[in-house]
Amino acid sequence: AAQFAGIIVVALATPRIIPALGFFKAIVLGLVVVAVTLIALPAFRSFETWLVIRFLLGMGNSLLFTTGDTWINHIVNDRVRGRWMGIYVTVGMAGWAVGPVLGAYLDPDTYWPFVWGLLAVVVAAGFLLPTRKLDVRLGVPEQGVALGLAAVFFAAPTVLLASAMFGVVEGAMQSFAHLYTMDVLGAQFRQTGYAVIWVGSVAAVFFQYPIGWLADKVNRSWLLIVCVLALMLSIFLFPLLVEGGRDAWWQPQALALWAVVSVWGGSMGGIFTVGITLLGERFRDAELVSANAVFSVLFGVGGLLGPFLTG
Repeated sequence: AAQFAGIIVVALATPRIIPALGFFKAIVLGLVVVAVTLIALPAFRSFETWLVIRFLLGMGNSLLFTTGDTWINHIVNDRVRGRWMGIYVTVGMAGWAVGPVLGAYLDPDTYWPFVWGLLAVVVAAGFLLPTRKLDVRLGVPEQGVALGLAAVFFAAPTVLLASAMFGVVEGAMQSFAHLYTMDVLGAQFRQTGYAVIWVGSVAAVFFQYPIGWLADKVNRSWLLIVCVLALMLSIFLFPLLVEGGRDAWWQPQALALWAVVSVWGGSMGGIFTVGITLLGERFRDAELVSANAVFSVLFGVGGLLGPFLTG
């Protein structure tokens, strides 16, 4: 929850931060904040200190994602926007998929989880350097931040509220999906619990480009609705099929479980892909920064509520 609170705080400030720094420097700042927090986490053991560090980690992540979402949306052509958003989200989801794998096999009492996190930051920084030539400076919004955020929300409320739903489900899935699986199946099924997150994450990786391609071919608003309905159906079916986690993967109930988890992950990512595609279609320049800021704020609010609601 602390991390999602950090996401909200920085997202509210990005309509000022991005025009002031530019896209490239804003992402560099986000990477530095994330790296510092990853170094600090293993150095402290108190719950209160971790809350503060996780809050700062959320701030760094928020700056990375809000800036990245806005930057790529600003420079791509609308005719192929969905496909580029699909590629962009695929890369992000690939990183999301790696986390549960590392969590399942790395000892949480060692420094290795944080070392891998720092390596990811270094790799990201290496890929970022060539993009400096694509940096764009946007003008500072004429209206106040609060008015700008409110204006874009009322211009596209359905798209932006879909982000809140994505945040609720993502927060709940990351926090409780593996715990719920182990509670039902038993603690000896720890690997199965992490597999639920991992399979959903891998599905999210492979679903995004096809969904982005569809977003360039069909009505994007209707595609967003289809993704939301698919997500709701998969969440409803998951507890009915979770017992299949006891079986070998080729057994019918196990196949049904992993198929539903795949749809869960794919449709959840699809909400994000189609959502930011619609934002790029409807907003430009400073308004696009505000729209992505609201998108991130509502994602953060959803992420805060998700663990509380499921817990």
